[in-house]
Amino acid sequence: MKRSFLLMILTLVFVTFVVSSCNQLTQLFEPRKHEVTVLLNAFSESQPNLANTDNPEPLAQRTKPWVSDIESLKVKVSKFSYKYSTDLGENKWATPTTLDVVVDLVKLTTEEQEWLKFEVPDGAVILGIALEIEEATVTINELEYPVTIPGDKKIIRIPNMNWKIGEDLILELRFDLSRSIFRRVKGNDGRGEYEYILIPNLGWRWRSDLKNLWAILGTITINNQKPQEPLYVVLFEGETPTSTPLVAQFLPVRKEGQFYLGKHKKGKYTIIVYDDLDFEYTETGVKVSGRKAYQDTFEHGATSATTNLRIEINK
Repeated sequence: MKRSFLLMILTLVFVTFVVSSCNQLTQLFEPRKHEVTVLLNAFSESQPNLANTDNPEPLAQRTKPWVSDIESLKVKVSKFSYKYSTDLGENKWATPTTLDVVVDLVKLTTEEQEWLKFEVPDGAVILGIALEIEEATVTINELEYPVTIPGDKKIIRIPNMNWKIGEDLILELRFDLSRSIFRRVKGNDGRGEYEYILIPNLGWRWRSDLKNLWAILGTITINNQKPQEPLYVVLFEGETPTSTPLVAQFLPVRKEGQFYLGKHKKGKYTIIVYDDLDFEYTETGVKVSGRKAYQDTFEHGATSATTNLRIEINK
């Protein structure tokens, strides 16, 4: 009896050892994978043009741009996929992920939204992504309007990303709020009704070394009050602004001067704030100009992980 019991125990120990060893071997020979997190924000790739301040009269005569009244711009994204290659020379699209996510681009001006996550084999190269926008609505002065999305603009493809995956990282998708929504007079009946059109202006940026990135955010006041006009906030790396900002962001009046510029590594950064904005709509897009109201260079990450800026503009 004792010998049978002992034999049974030894058998169980042997089986457990074999199963554990097989699992370890399977994990050893399985390709290592890394997690890619997709974040959505309302950043821009372009800064405003500097308005001519030699003659202040045109600035004073400007009417408030209609985009300043946007309270929400909700976009429903229904599908997402990515194209990648491996060491075996394969180039293929991943099976599309079906989503039912509604994103408010105005809300993204003060926070980022984690959209989805996917795993990619170690050493694979992300070649491009694609997403499909199903519908959109805009709210202006508490009234919601449907937004037309041209058929060829519903599917957004970003090629030539060419990022080799060697660690967990973040893919930042930037919906440029001010350059994505247009309006035009509906019909010729003289009633002055508008229709709204969404032509997504989408940029992207990879974030790696995630443990060493910290947020830059803040609040802007004008004459010690919450801004009553839209603003543009632009962030540059280093002490000298260049033609290509790290982050540019349109702030509608609804955000009350609050801004969020994403997470960045430690170092010196320069921030510029534009007011008196003017939007010129053309067949090729939107040209934004404004007055440079504020500029400063600051040290990020020197004394605390998060940099919270307080910006006061006097006019």
